[in-house]
Amino acid sequence: MTQEEPTRKWSLSNRVSRRTFRLGLALALATGLFAAPPAQGDVHTQLQAVKDLASRIFNVPGVAEPASPCTGDPCNGGSCPQLSSGTPNMKLLARTWYYGWALRNGSAAEKQCARNNMNWFFDKQESDGHYVMASADEILTSSHFQLYAGGMAGAYLFAYTGGVSYGGLQSPDNSVLPRVRKWWLDEKRLWDLLANGSSSIDAPGGRFDASPPPVASTVNSYRNTIYGQLRNVRPSLPLPSDWATHRFWTGGWILEELFNRGHNPTQLVAPLAGYTARVRVRDTLCIYRQGGEWLIYFPKMRGVLGPVFWVQNRSGQAHDSGAYAGTPVDPPVKPANFATLFAPVSCPDCAGLVSGAVSCPASNALSP
Repeated sequence: MTQEEPTRKWSLSNRVSRRTFRLGLALALATGLFAAPPAQGDVHTQLQAVKDLASRIFNVPGVAEPASPCTGDPCNGGSCPQLSSGTPNMKLLARTWYYGWALRNGSAAEKQCARNNMNWFFDKQESDGHYVMASADEILTSSHFQLYAGGMAGAYLFAYTGGVSYGGLQSPDNSVLPRVRKWWLDEKRLWDLLANGSSSIDAPGGRFDASPPPVASTVNSYRNTIYGQLRNVRPSLPLPSDWATHRFWTGGWILEELFNRGHNPTQLVAPLAGYTARVRVRDTLCIYRQGGEWLIYFPKMRGVLGPVFWVQNRSGQAHDSGAYAGTPVDPPVKPANFATLFAPVSCPDCAGLVSGAVSCPASNALSP
């Protein structure tokens, strides 16, 4: 497998997260959880194509125009297995690639086909949960976050510019642009709850490396960088030496290039008329805060490979559940009870979108 991560080591959490990108994907393919036809895409190629399309829009010299991931128009007799095969992040990246390519190079029919495919993805994200596709859930993935960041920042750039060179005769694609913004608004609402006024997100989720330790850090510094960009906080300097050239950083690089050209990424998550952002998680997420102590807990996770069920900051208690191999539904080890009964953080839309989602246990009854 081609190495995905850049050679520069930015931070400990990114070093571990990028290591688990390789190991987590290998485990997923080995177990067959995300089995797909041989013609499925390769995330490295897909993310690179999104990066190259963005580079073309930003007029970066020396970057070739990527070809289409499809053969002909897949909505009218053509073929494009990548749009529906592989992991959830592969489906996102393939659709973003095709969408950007079609806006720049496709016929009117191909452009509409690409819009339809992007909007189908957003339909599923809104109904089933973020990072979810079919029965596979990559919720709050730390090891694969760079793929979602690149795909969703790319989709925003392509929709915002209509695919034309930045500063040219831009015409936003208003059939897709509001859908991308809704995704980011929903995601930021979740991040705000997790960070609770902090600049750092420490969260459980999926696609962690279960063995050998250490597992991927539950604090992803790259996710924190993008969280800052959405709040008008510039990335910490010095940036990685390959920030502008390596596909790994595509999402943050796109947002910062927009900022440098006068389009603040805060506009991406500005209020959208008639829309109220909500947390979109497949399974119930429970957040407990008492004084300076806190616990973030998924009491049940379905279709999640390598899950970390809970993360906490409590005196005398382990920081997290540890990552588990395979796809266990219930946490093998539950967090310890709090000494007192108090209500979880109010979040009606954290109740989970999947049928049969559980209720948050009482703070003093987390473990039997």
